[in-house]
Amino acid sequence: MASVPSIIQQLKTLQRECADAQFLNDFDAAMAGRVTVLPTRNDSTEAVWQMYELCRDHFYFLRVVTLKTAEVCKGIIWSKEVGNPTVLLSLTRSFFEHIASLCYQASIILKIENSIKKQQNDSDRFLYEIGLHREIINKMYYGISPKSSVPKDKGFHVIDFIKSMSRKYGISKLDYDLLSDFVHPNFGSNSLVSSGKLGSGKMGDLADNHKKDVEFANQCIAKCIQAFNSANYDVSRAIISLDGKGQELAKKPKALGAIFMAKTMDVAG
Repeated sequence: MASVPSIIQQLKTLQRECADAQFLNDFDAAMAGRVTVLPTRNDSTEAVWQMYELCRDHFYFLRVVTLKTAEVCKGIIWSKEVGNPTVLLSLTRSFFEHIASLCYQASIILKIENSIKKQQNDSDRFLYEIGLHREIINKMYYGISPKSSVPKDKGFHVIDFIKSMSRKYGISKLDYDLLSDFVHPNFGSNSLVSSGKLGSGKMGDLADNHKKDVEFANQCIAKCIQAFNSANYDVSRAIISLDGKGQELAKKPKALGAIFMAKTMDVAG
């Protein structure tokens, strides 16, 4: 398993890579050139616009996740450098969740082309399928806790993300459950600042007592970095593939069937 200096270096590399491409942070300006090549929007070109907007929204969400990941990396690096296992384990769980959301995005976008290909001879069904997938990415971005009392805008449960991460990227839900024990106000987090025996022992900064817990966090971080790299690649390739189909469709709006029946990039990797 990677050593602490190696983990910190991996985090710094990931943080730097996620924070790169600053021009994308002015997203409207970054996408302006792509918009100029779109045809005038009308009934006959609606499929082209819907494809573009689907790819745009997935690209935007991908950028959001990478920026969040960069910020969490900063916090994990700080917690490791100062030797604070309480903050380290809490942020490792946050790291886990944000990367799991990217894994879920990958699982969703990899299904899009297959689902819309089935509707390739029916423009109305094609638009319907695109609309369904846009609702999913909207829910991922705008969603709030599914446990909220607010009736609308409920997002996916984080366990949905974790399951997706586990299925395709090989990270156990058990790791997430153990991290949660260190975050919630129960024995796991209590033991980080106490002896672990109610009514006796020392309390306070007990970092030396938690070397195994820190090593567990290191293992989770290393796995999450690998999952991030794989999911980021999958999402990026899928966006490129779908946008390429959209550009073909812009040139031949009536060739919907031919374009989506053509052999496509293997975005599943």
